[in-house]
Amino acid sequence: MVEQSHAKLARRFGARVDFDAYESVFQQRREAAKLIVPRGIEAAFTASPSTYQEQSIVRLIREWHAKQITVREAELQKQRERLAEAEAKLRQRETKKALNDQRIASSKIPWLEARIHWHKLTRATDEDARVFPQHYLSMVYTDDDGNRVVGPFRYHLRPAWASEKWDFQRAGSYNARRDSLKKVWKNQFGSQHGLLLVKRFWENVAANKYSAKPKLPPELSEQENIVIMFEPDDGEWMLVPTIYDVWRRKGKPPLFSTALITDDPLEEVALAGHDRTLISLNETSALQWLDVSSCGTDMLFELLDDIKRPYYGHAIAA
Repeated sequence: MVEQSHAKLARRFGARVDFDAYESVFQQRREAAKLIVPRGIEAAFTASPSTYQEQSIVRLIREWHAKQITVREAELQKQRERLAEAEAKLRQRETKKALNDQRIASSKIPWLEARIHWHKLTRATDEDARVFPQHYLSMVYTDDDGNRVVGPFRYHLRPAWASEKWDFQRAGSYNARRDSLKKVWKNQFGSQHGLLLVKRFWENVAANKYSAKPKLPPELSEQENIVIMFEPDDGEWMLVPTIYDVWRRKGKPPLFSTALITDDPLEEVALAGHDRTLISLNETSALQWLDVSSCGTDMLFELLDDIKRPYYGHAIAA
């Protein structure tokens, strides 16, 4: 769960907002690109657009939602007709096709109704600040000129040199292991850094690796995997270091993508069954992480050692 407000991040870190990049992402999505932009980012613009460019971004957001509503309402009507036809046939004679149509339509109708309702919502909730791999998020980063900038990044890093197949071949590259920074991520480490403000994080863990107390209830211990939500007990935002890259190809819009850095698990995280922990930097080291030009490799690792150490409580997610 991250801070998605571009304005809050800009104020917090004394950064400028790359409105052109946000507009490009929303433009791509409106034109049918499969980009996943959480409502938390949208809400930061729709709440109080003041400039012409912010108003343009809001129009792109609303046009996309309106388009999705039209498409899904048409599909909803189609599925309702499919269900009515299947049930009429079943009243006469039970056939495999009618049963199949009834089953599929009965499943799709509530899903479509929920999606239409979601597209009509105007307010964001805490859940809308949650991001998954391949989702977009707002991040503060240092550009090539050494300036702090806030912009939209895809949470799954694709290196500049890689092909588009990277996204499928390296599905785990939304996180960058600390011990891989000088090898796998040598082109980004030491030159392309960012920060995320993170409130809490979720992890999939194997049920048989969970050893924290209280023990798992029987119905969960029999499952293969469970989802755990971790949150620092001090209630503060975590300053999480990231690396990023910009992928460019002729005829395609640039892709800004990022990965957050993880380290070996803290004791309470390991007891809950997970083998990695987000790095949460102290304030001074976080700002130095952004000011990458003043740091050598050894100093960068020293910064990554300067972590805040709250206790990470956890809860089993529904």
